Amino acid sequence: MNKALHKPEKAFLYEKDGKVYPEEVCIEEIIAAVNRGIKGEWGDTTPEAIILRKLHEWICRYIEEGATEDFLSDLNSDLHHVQYFNYVVPSDFYSSQGEEPHCLYVANLNIPYTHETFAAKEFSRLITYGKLNRIKRCQFPGCENIFEGPPNAKWCSKTCGSKYRVRKKRRLDSS
Repeated sequence: MNKALHKPEKAFLYEKDGKVYPEEVCIEEIIAAVNRGIKGEWGDTTPEAIILRKLHEWICRYIEEGATEDFLSDLNSDLHHVQYFNYVVPSDFYSSQGEEPHCLYVANLNIPYTHETFAAKEFSRLITYGKLNRIKRCQFPGCENIFEGPPNAKWCSKTCGSKYRVRKKRRLDSS
């Protein structure tokens, strides 16, 4: 099966209005936006809210399933609609060795994509750059937040951890 994900040592680029831009990845900002999106800060029907909810679904599914064949098939199905341009850039475009120019794929953002396709494109960047290695879902019942943390972290915040411990203590005290 061909995978739609790019090599991690390559940058993601996009073209908009005839110019090529790098797509930067700041996982902290993405997590914060996704968490605000699932809480409805942008409403329920705005494009941003829909994309962020779908991105949340991709991240949670990846946390639960991993990169299974079904998962990658679904992701590639959505990525199939992204249009890429082929660019040739000088050898010093990347800090790699070699004398030959490099061929790059640049996402065309001049055309409108469905919210699902755009979310899949954003998710593919996160997984390709290895930004999901430390991402977890909060284990406090009712909290849907995702967060970046060490392997043993369970809660997205001190608040969720405190609420969990208080509930647990109240359960123990009442029995």
